[in-house]
Amino acid sequence: MRMILSSFVNTPLIFTGSTEFMKKMSFLLLAALVAVSCLKKDDYHIDITYTGEQLRYISCPLGGIGTGNILINGYGAIRDIEIFNRPSMAELPPDMTFFSLYTKKAEQDPVVRILEREFLDEYPNPFGKPRQQLGGIPRFREAVFHNAYPMVHLDLIDEVVPLDVTMSAWSPFIPTDTRSSSLPAAVIEWKLTNPGDEIVEYSVGFTMGNPMKALSAGERPGNDACTVMPASSGQWTGFTFSSPDAATGKPDAGNFRILFTGDSINTTLLSGSDWWDEAHLFWEDFADDGQIEVRGDTTTRRRTGKETAVMSISGTLASGETAVLPFIFAWHIPYRQLEDNMAFGNDAVRGTITRNYYTTLYEDIDRVTEHFTANMEALKEKTYRFSEAMSTSSVPPAVLDAAISNMASLKTNLLMQNEAGHLHGYEGLGNDFGCCAGNCTHVWNYAQTMAVLFPSLERNVRETGFNHSTHENGYQCFRTVFPLSDNFFMNVAADGQMGNIMRVYREWKMSGDTEWLGMMWPDVQHALEFAWKGVGELQETYPWMDNCQVPWDPNKEGVMRGDQHNTYDITFFGPNMMTGSLYLGALKACSEMALAMNAPQKSVEYGELYLKGRERYMDLLWNGEYFTQQVEVVEGVTVPDRLKSPPDASGNVLPKYQVGDGCLSDQLLGQYLAFVSGMGYLMDTFVTRQALSAVFKYNFREEMRSVENVQRIFAANGEPGLVNCSWPDGNRPVLPFVYSDEVWSGVEYQVATSLIFADLVDEGLKITEGVRSRYSGANRNPFAEIESGRYYARAMSSWGVYQAMAGYQYDATKDRMKFSPAEDVLPVRFFWSAGTGWGTLEVSRAKIQLTCLHGTLDLDELVFEGRSFFVLREFVPSHDVNVDYENVSLILAFNGTLSLEEGEAFRMELP
Repeated sequence: MRMILSSFVNTPLIFTGSTEFMKKMSFLLLAALVAVSCLKKDDYHIDITYTGEQLRYISCPLGGIGTGNILINGYGAIRDIEIFNRPSMAELPPDMTFFSLYTKKAEQDPVVRILEREFLDEYPNPFGKPRQQLGGIPRFREAVFHNAYPMVHLDLIDEVVPLDVTMSAWSPFIPTDTRSSSLPAAVIEWKLTNPGDEIVEYSVGFTMGNPMKALSAGERPGNDACTVMPASSGQWTGFTFSSPDAATGKPDAGNFRILFTGDSINTTLLSGSDWWDEAHLFWEDFADDGQIEVRGDTTTRRRTGKETAVMSISGTLASGETAVLPFIFAWHIPYRQLEDNMAFGNDAVRGTITRNYYTTLYEDIDRVTEHFTANMEALKEKTYRFSEAMSTSSVPPAVLDAAISNMASLKTNLLMQNEAGHLHGYEGLGNDFGCCAGNCTHVWNYAQTMAVLFPSLERNVRETGFNHSTHENGYQCFRTVFPLSDNFFMNVAADGQMGNIMRVYREWKMSGDTEWLGMMWPDVQHALEFAWKGVGELQETYPWMDNCQVPWDPNKEGVMRGDQHNTYDITFFGPNMMTGSLYLGALKACSEMALAMNAPQKSVEYGELYLKGRERYMDLLWNGEYFTQQVEVVEGVTVPDRLKSPPDASGNVLPKYQVGDGCLSDQLLGQYLAFVSGMGYLMDTFVTRQALSAVFKYNFREEMRSVENVQRIFAANGEPGLVNCSWPDGNRPVLPFVYSDEVWSGVEYQVATSLIFADLVDEGLKITEGVRSRYSGANRNPFAEIESGRYYARAMSSWGVYQAMAGYQYDATKDRMKFSPAEDVLPVRFFWSAGTGWGTLEVSRAKIQLTCLHGTLDLDELVFEGRSFFVLREFVPSHDVNVDYENVSLILAFNGTLSLEEGEAFRMELP
C-alpha cells in the first residue's frame, strides 16, 4: 500500500488469545493497523509509504553534506555507519547496534522487543542470518515506512505490544543554508503512546558496539585500543567512541558520539570476554525488568576485543500519554586520504591527505554537539518545514517520490569538501569506493537538485570547472584532479563543456549575481569559442590536447562535426543533436550573458551563430519525426583503430558506436537544460514536441522482456523503462554505441522533464512512474538509484520533473518568478527556491499566498500562466501591485520591489 492521499485515523486495538479464531483475528487486526498507518494526517499530504516486501532494500542516508552518513534501513535498524570518508556497505551490519523496548502492564508478563520489524525471508549468508544485531530476538510483526525526506518515519506494529511506537529520523536539511545542512549529525527519535486504559511501564534501550577502529597502514582491522568514554552536552548525556590516534591527523581517525536525554537514565559499558557474552549479558538483564546493571565502569577502557555502550530511558505512561525520546548521533573525522582514482594517474597528488571542510568549522566533537544541541529544535523545525512544503505539493506522488528520494544522495559520500572549500563529486558509489571521480561535467549536467536547493555549492563546482580546469584556449578537462594542482585530467567532452556553459547561465539566473558572472565570463567565452578555434598553440605545452584534433565546429556554422567525446564514454563523429542541442543552448545562453557583460558585439555574434546552427541542424538531421546523426569523419580527424568497424559491402570503414538513423533519448538534452534554466525553446516548438513524442513512442517500454540487452542491466523482465536509443526504421549498427540498450534513470527524468515542459504531461508522468516502480523497496533501494554505482548523480535530474509540473521559473537578474503548472487546475501548492530563500505558493479560488519560509525574497514581478488563474481578477492584494492579463497569463507587477522576510507572505484574497 503506497503513495496514499487520505486522512489520518489512529484507533489502535489490542487482541490476545490462543484459539485459531483469535489468531485469525490477530492477523486481520495487524493488517488493519498497517492500513491505518499508511494513511496521513491531512488530505493534502502525499504519503509515500512502504510496508511488507517493500521494506526489503530500503537504506536511507542521514548526515551532513560532505560528512559521510549513517544508514537507516526499512526495518528501523542502523544498517551501516559510513563516516570514514568512503562508502561502507559491508555484508554484516554494525555489531551490537540496535534499540530495544521493554513494556509491562501491572500483573502481566512484560513484552520485550528489538525496536525493528522482523526480518523478511532473506538468509543469503552461508553462516545463517547475521547475529550482529541479535537477529534471533523477537521483533515487531510489521512496519510502515513513511518517506517524507529529509524526514522519514517508521510505524512499528505488533498487536501484543501495549504501546503505539513510531520512529522519526532526520538530519538538518535546510535549502540555501549549506552550513546547517553540512552538520555531521543525525537524530533518531522514538515516540511512545499509550492507547489503552492501564498504566504501562516502559524502557527504551540502545546498545552500540564500538564503531571506531584502530588504524594501521590505512586499514581498519579492529577496534583494539579504541576508547569509550562518557559524554555530556547540556541536558544530554551518552558516550563518545574515539580512535586511539584521533588527535594525530591520521586519516579516518576521530570520534563518534551518541547523546540522549530523559528523566530516567542508565549508561554503562559491557565487555564480553569471549564469543557473544556481551549479547547474553545485555539481553538477559534488559528483558528481565528493562533496567541495566552496571557491569563495567564508564571511564576510558583500553583492551583487545569488543566493547559495547549501553544506555536506557525508563518511565511510565498513563492512558493517552506520550513520551518522545530523541537520540543524537554525531561524528568528527578530521582527515581523509583521497582515493587514488581522484588523482587520475598523477602520482604527485595520489593519496593526498586533506582535512574535511566541516572540521574547519567545528574543531572537535565537543564543538559539533554543543552547536547541534543548542540549535536542535530550530534545525528540526526548519527541516520539518521543508519536508512539509514538499509533501503537500500539488504534484503526482511519483513526481514527489522521485524528487525527494534522490535528494538523499547529497547526504552520502557522493560528495566531499576539502579544507579549502572545494567540492568534489563522484558519479556514483560502490560498496566501499567512489566511482568515476572528478565532478564529471557530462554526468552532473543532468543533476538539478543541488543547483536549486544549495546554489552556493553549485557555483563552487562551476568555479572549479572554469577557473581551474579550463585552459586559456578553452579546452576544459571534463574531470578535475583532486586536490587542485597543476595536474589535469587529459580529456575534453563536447557535451560536458557545452552543458557546463549552460549551467553557468542557470547559476547566474538563480543568484542574480552579475559580479560572479563577470568572474566566470572570460573562461566561459574561451570554452564556447573553443568549439570553432580548437586547441591552437597550447598543444605544444599540453601535447595530450591532441585528443581533440579538429575544432568541433570547424566551419563556424553553428554545427558540431568534429569528434565529440560524450557521456556514453565514446565519441560521436559528425552532426548529432545530443551535442548539437547543448551547443545551441550554450550559444543562446552566451548571447544573453554577453549583454550583461557589456559585450553587445559578442552577443550578436553568438546569437547569429545560434540561429544559423538551429536551421542547419534541421536541414542535416530532421527526418520528419526526430533528429538522427549524420556519421562523418571530417578532414583532419583520425579514427583510432579500436573505434573502426570492419569494412562494409562497399569497402567503407566507418566509426563504431554511432547513432546513425537511431532515435536517441538524449537528442534534446540541451533543450532540457534550457527548460530548467528558463531559457525557453531552442528549436521550433512543433519540432521539439514531435521529437520528444518520438522518443517516448519508440524508446519507452511497458516491460523490458522484449529488449535484447547484452550491456548493463538496470531494468529487466516486466519492469518498464526508457532505453537510451532505438532504431525504428532499421539500420541498427552491428555494434551500436555503448550503453544504447541500457535504461538510465537520469536520462529518463530529463526526457520526462522536457515532455512535461512541452505539454506532453501524460508521457512524462508515465516515464517517471515507471522509474519509481523500479525503486519500490521490494526490488531496489528507493533512496539510491543506480547507474555506475548507487546514489548516482545523474538521477538528480528528478528535480526537473517536479519543476516542470509546477512550471516554476525564477530569474534573480530581473526579480521575476513564474508558475505555469502542467495541470491547469486549482487549488495548487508548490515549493519554490531562490538564491536567498525558499517557501511555498498556494493558490485556490479564494486566495493567492506566496510565503517565504526561510531567508529572504525580492520580487518585482510574479507571473501565473494558465486559464485557472483568471478567477483571481477580483482579489484584493496585501501589497501595492498592478494586475494585468496577457494571453493566458496573470501578471502581478509590484510598485516597488516586494521584499519578504522569513515568515512573511504576499496575499491576494477575495474582498
